[in-house]
This record gives sequence, structure tokens and C-alpha cells, in this order.
Amino acid sequence: MKKIRLLSIATAALAVALLGFGGASLAAPEVTLKFHHLLPAVSPAQKTMIEPWVKRVEESSHGKIKIDIYPSMSLGGTPPQLIRQVR
Repeated sequence: MKKIRLLSIATAALAVALLGFGGASLAAPEVTLKFHHLLPAVSPAQKTMIEPWVKRVEESSHGKIKIDIYPSMSLGGTPPQLIRQVR
């Protein structure tokens, strides 16, 4: 009887541990994208178009997609190089 009880407790503890780890991994984004553009962070285009779009994408993906915004060419390069940077 003691062995069955000990086995039940061990199984329950393992299940709780696995659920805890599984929940943490589900919360982390599976894909992180970089949105690099030439406009300043305070520009109307970023505030009214880019940021709301990023928010909708992240919400629609249920946290599987995260998008980091890099305004003002903060990842380097010049505006004509943006297409080559994507490639």
C-alpha cells in the first residue's frame, strides 16, 4: 500500500512539473521578427500604422510571433540598402 501511495505522489509531482515547464515554453514566442525602417520612432507612420499592426500580429498569433521595431535605421546601413538587408 505504501508503494502505491508513493508511486501516486511521484506521478502527480512529475505531472505538475511537466505542466509547469510546458506552460512556460508556450508563453515564449516561437518566432521573433525584426521590423527595421528609416522613419523616426515618433513618426506618425510608426505610431498609427506600424505599432498597431505589430500589436495585431502578436495578438493574432497568441504570442507565437514577436516583432521588434528598429526605427531610424538603428540596425545600420542606409535607406537604399534596406532591400539588400532583407535578403
